[in-house]
Amino acid sequence: MKKLDIEIKTISPMFSGRGDKKFALTPQSVRGVLRFWFRAILPRVVNIVDNNGNSKLKGEECFWNYKLLKDIESYIFGSTEIKSPFDVLVKYDKKDISDKQGKSLTNDKYNKYALYGQEDRYYLKENSKINIKFIIKKNISGLDKLLFYLLNLTSYLGGFGAKSRKGFGSFEIIKSNEYKIINTKSNLIKNLEEVLKEIIENMKKNYNNEKYIFEDKTLKKNFYDLNNIDYDIQNFTSSPTYPTLLSKKYVILESKNKFDTFLELYDYLYKPDPKTRYLNKDNSLKLNVGMYIKLKKVLRGKYVIKEGKIKSNEKLDEDSFRKGIYSIKNHENQSIQFVQSFLGLPINYKIGDRQFKGINSGNYTLSNSEGRKASQMFIKIYKENGKYRYRISLIRSKITNKNSFVNGKKIEDIKFNKGKNEFKVKGNENLKMVFDTLKNLKIVD
Repeated sequence: MKKLDIEIKTISPMFSGRGDKKFALTPQSVRGVLRFWFRAILPRVVNIVDNNGNSKLKGEECFWNYKLLKDIESYIFGSTEIKSPFDVLVKYDKKDISDKQGKSLTNDKYNKYALYGQEDRYYLKENSKINIKFIIKKNISGLDKLLFYLLNLTSYLGGFGAKSRKGFGSFEIIKSNEYKIINTKSNLIKNLEEVLKEIIENMKKNYNNEKYIFEDKTLKKNFYDLNNIDYDIQNFTSSPTYPTLLSKKYVILESKNKFDTFLELYDYLYKPDPKTRYLNKDNSLKLNVGMYIKLKKVLRGKYVIKEGKIKSNEKLDEDSFRKGIYSIKNHENQSIQFVQSFLGLPINYKIGDRQFKGINSGNYTLSNSEGRKASQMFIKIYKENGKYRYRISLIRSKITNKNSFVNGKKIEDIKFNKGKNEFKVKGNENLKMVFDTLKNLKIVD
């Protein structure tokens, strides 16, 4: 039995719980986040797609070998059929839990944008220490290293709890009893690739020698044949099914600006301004509204960037939301792309009376067949020389829940609707388009 003892410190407020308003970072929450980043890194090591012998088929057009993914994951994390080879213990001082709710973090008059759904939840404050202990119960070579580097990757790109893609729940590792903290993307990914191959080779030996879990003949029969694991990674011509850190399918960008406090950074990204509806052609990038909100409205087509200035788009039919509203009103089924869908679904729009000519107030929704798709943009908060900065990761993934290709033809399952009135539209998986907009808005270097 081996113990891996790690201490982390929160950089931004952390929201986590079991469904009530209380804060609780549970071992299950930690496991869930590590599983997410494990799935993101595994396709860099193991070929998890199968083209059934047709070399012309690439990426999404192929069969995704979820069984292989699931079986490797269950070996490392456990499942309903296999006991986990490690336990997780989480400890923090309850005195560090705020006695105020999330809405107290901002001015109650505004700026609840990125807090949506967490306004009434209690949170763990900044600079709170959390002890995470992994107890390794099975002798799996490299498992302790993998868990540490996955936690290290989480600290580099993400966080724990709700709204972690908006910058909440960010943390840094401040102490480890075993391994050195890595602060560069290339070294971190390289270490993860090496230790994953080490573990998979260990799995192969156990599989063939019928050790550990493979002593169970029924389980071994139902397990993917590990002798067939292929390290030759296949190229993807389009977006992977879920977020993966595959080459050319993600990009990591650093913020230009530095901030004295987390709330200054928060305002910079998310501050709404009721006066933005009066935006005119003379307004510039200094418009008093959060940069994330500017990004969404430029992607939507409501604003455009010209000569370093952000302006109202005079071509009203390029505003995808506006175009969608009038299409529903006129019972038209137009070809519309909602570029802002890159930032997650559903998107709920609420308009008031006389906001659009000839349109009554109402609620509109952009969604896919299952109603939800997480944002492909991750905002991580970190500190450098006492100043707050942010890191933005764009990680491509398929926005549709159905197969993107059927008999070689592209299909969509994105819809825009008001009540029962709906029609199909196009989503956006174009990472470069979002990347270019971030650069033009000067949100990142």
